[in-house]
Amino acid sequence: MSDRWAAIEPEPDGEMDSLFERLRWLAPPAPFAPAEAVRQRARQRTRRQAGMAGAAVAVVVLAVGGVGAGVLDSVRAAHPAGVDVAAEGSPSPTAPEPTSRPTEVPPQWLLSGADLGPQWRPTTHELFEDDPAWFWSGRCGPEPAREYRSLVERLDFAVASWQDTSTSESRRVDHVLELFATPAAAAAQLEDVKLVIESCGVPPSSGEGALILLEIADSGFAGDGSLLVIERAYFYEGEERAAEPYQRLIAVIQVDATVSTIIVDGEQDIREVARLVASLVG
Repeated sequence: MSDRWAAIEPEPDGEMDSLFERLRWLAPPAPFAPAEAVRQRARQRTRRQAGMAGAAVAVVVLAVGGVGAGVLDSVRAAHPAGVDVAAEGSPSPTAPEPTSRPTEVPPQWLLSGADLGPQWRPTTHELFEDDPAWFWSGRCGPEPAREYRSLVERLDFAVASWQDTSTSESRRVDHVLELFATPAAAAAQLEDVKLVIESCGVPPSSGEGALILLEIADSGFAGDGSLLVIERAYFYEGEERAAEPYQRLIAVIQVDATVSTIIVDGEQDIREVARLVASLVG
């Protein structure tokens, strides 16, 4: 309180008129604001209170997920420019779509004539003799004492066979692609192929009948899951078995949930073809 106000002593009742007369000519402790400024502050306070009330209603509506069209209309009315408040919230991030594997062999995964060259033409094949159709089934007499369990998880398979028509020599490439449910099942298929090769690696001691010998000559040339197999097929010339076998190369490649078997007859760089096939699937 100002000292000049505190210095005024109470007067007796009879001297009230004199007191008021003295107060009349004293200046106030601080100047009063002009009337227009007071009215302007009042209007600003009213607008702030209305805005806070609208925001509070919006928070309540958004928190409960909306409790009726009437309440949402009130929120829209309170929001500046009539913007839809419910639509302004940040969208929740969407979970990534799970990657699905195909259940059939896509045609683009198979070796094509364009991959090999313009002189290559499609041709027929006779690669399967047993049921289920599997290139390695029945290769060298009695099957090993074990079922090939990987075939149970095979979803589909497809074959592309090509022949070189630019030369009189027999040149052909066969591509068998097997699709499995999982990469683990495809890896199990590769192990089954190794089992067949082991059982076909030693010729029978009796020397009777034709036979096929299989031998792993290389591995890892088209990824870790790749094998290069030499097939030596003995045949008969009249009553006698031929001294020299017919030989061809076979590549087996696992890529993800697929196993490709490539059979090459004639002069052809099978490693190059194997890498090409791996790139088609991968």
